[in-house]
Amino acid sequence: MTWALLLLLALPARAAETPGTGLARLVERRFVAADLLEPLDTAKWDEAAAAWPVSDPAWLPAKGAADGLRALRAALVGPDEEAVEEGAAALGEALGLDPAGTAALVSRYAALRAALHAAGASLEPETERLRRPDGAPVYESDWKAHLEAVPLPVRKSLVASFGAASGLSAEPPKDLLAVVPKPPRVRPPAEAAKPKAAPAPKPARKAPAPEAKAAPAGPKSEAMTKSIKSLRTALDAPALAASLKEADKEAVLAAWEKALNGNTGPDGAINHPAAVNALRELCAASTPAGRWAATAAAAYHLGSDLGPKAALAAAFAQKGAVLGAQRLMSEAMALTGAAARPKDQPAFGAAFNQAMALDTAAAGWAGALPNARKANPIDGTVKTFKLEGTVNKLRGYLGF
Repeated sequence: MTWALLLLLALPARAAETPGTGLARLVERRFVAADLLEPLDTAKWDEAAAAWPVSDPAWLPAKGAADGLRALRAALVGPDEEAVEEGAAALGEALGLDPAGTAALVSRYAALRAALHAAGASLEPETERLRRPDGAPVYESDWKAHLEAVPLPVRKSLVASFGAASGLSAEPPKDLLAVVPKPPRVRPPAEAAKPKAAPAPKPARKAPAPEAKAAPAGPKSEAMTKSIKSLRTALDAPALAASLKEADKEAVLAAWEKALNGNTGPDGAINHPAAVNALRELCAASTPAGRWAATAAAAYHLGSDLGPKAALAAAFAQKGAVLGAQRLMSEAMALTGAAARPKDQPAFGAAFNQAMALDTAAAGWAGALPNARKANPIDGTVKTFKLEGTVNKLRGYLGF
């Protein structure tokens, strides 16, 4: 008989305790407190359930709740924001929590996901450990700081519903980096009784040492600098002057630097598929920076056989469903400089031209990135939007 079974049988005050009820209580505790820095290990509970002498109706629901908690933990660093909200809501319902408490937990996990994504955290599949962009584990201090990133109304609702079990106080700490206060240092009596020594005389001022030469940048730094410079050039294109403000450009550049830092090896090798995905996650979707990142990621994963010409495929995918093919073709030709816009054709308008220019530039930049995946971006895109005839004409004009 295993230790877990012996432990459960030895609790006289809880005659109804079973492996299922014990595991469910553990899942609820960790879910309510967002105690997810470490992965949930149910091996001992599985062992106790296998040795349980009678049927345990609570086991399968508890096991399902444990699986739901694991999925929620993975979703916190995943690409789908809705998966976090839906997972937290489903888990609260499965555990029988009251609706107000479940709603507060859904909001809490949404805020936790935002904090983890801002920090560039990821999940290592082999060990299920949370990692920082530099590969180091997410430390306890980091995790506690992320847990404090909760809006004040949500915090108060959590405390009202769960009290101390939420792991939070009703008011946030003044210094979020000092979540765990250090105890005051108490000097021993002998030290307190010592008279203060006279201050030592200041040494004579020495001449400043010659400035040391900066160490040469390593392969990783050089590769990142080159890639960031290439992006800066693309963002500074004159056609984007009306589409991207300097603040938008800085947001894209900062996100790309962070994405590169987490996906560039010491030898300077860049994992471009992971980097463009990280760029998309780091840029807010509703901003021009987010639009650049989303279009670039989509264009990159279509393939790069055509290089920057994949920009036209992205433009068709975005606009082809609502515009006439001939009109769209002539506008695309004008944007790329391949042909002049017909004199009798009315302008699309500033808003449309700006949007199309941004999409085209983002897809062009992404199409120029190194890409081992050999696919034809035109074929994979235009068939969905039934633009084969227009693209065939463009193939002839542009030499596709």
